[in-house]
Amino acid sequence: MTKTLALLMITLGLGLTQSAPRTELVGYAVLPADTFAPGPASGQFNSDGSKKASSPYPSQPVQGFSAM
Repeated sequence: MTKTLALLMITLGLGLTQSAPRTELVGYAVLPADTFAPGPASGQFNSDGSKKASSPYPSQPVQGFSAM
């Protein structure tokens, strides 16, 4: 038990002396919520497969995403 505790204290102590590398945000991109890709109207069918009177979207909406 004492060896485990000593090893844990040494490991934690080593982690405290190391610093994280410096990072800097150099840019970012914004995608408007109303971004659409070319294609047929989206949402033009009801859940039973029948066609709606009007489509809620003019083409295919682009889903949100994030990346690093």
